[in-house]
Amino acid sequence: MATTADDVWRLLGELAVAQKETERRFQETEQLLKEQSQEAERRFQEAERRFQETEQVLKDQARKTDRQIPTIFASTSNGSN
Repeated sequence: MATTADDVWRLLGELAVAQKETERRFQETEQLLKEQSQEAERRFQEAERRFQETEQVLKDQARKTDRQIPTIFASTSNGSN
């Protein structure tokens, strides 16, 4: 069976349609990846903010503890005399 010009044009039409669908899917995928990347960045920033808050709380607590230790030792030393 010989290929006719009509067959070639039909195949070219099908190829053009398939190429447009591929491009559409590629753009959808690209948009999805962009959205996921933005969400990941937002979550990372939130985690970083929480980490810094926790770090500050721990530093504050350590300072309080450091200030209390001499008082505790002083009262313990005075009570044992």
